[in-house]
Amino acid sequence: MADPARSESGGAALGDWRPGIGLAVTASLGQQTLRLEQSKTGPNLLGRVTFTHRVTQASVTYELPITALEIMQNINRDVSINLRYAAVMGLKSEQLFRIVSGAQ
Repeated sequence: MADPARSESGGAALGDWRPGIGLAVTASLGQQTLRLEQSKTGPNLLGRVTFTHRVTQASVTYELPITALEIMQNINRDVSINLRYAAVMGLKSEQLFRIVSGAQ
């Protein structure tokens, strides 16, 4: 019998929130266009994200370093809300992610 307190992916209970980073996507678990892996990412990483094209199955994997969290926290704390987007766009991509497989 399915546990109603758990997500449809078999993940953590809905009330089980931990500090982390959010990623806004148009994909969803219900439409089976988003999948959450149960394995941990590894040391010094916030996460690993793999995007897979539905038709071609071509994929690209990004890793988000733990150092990105402090950068984003500093921007949220020190930069006015109207200037945060520009502050993030002014960062070097290497500060926020690296491509580890797929399209370069």
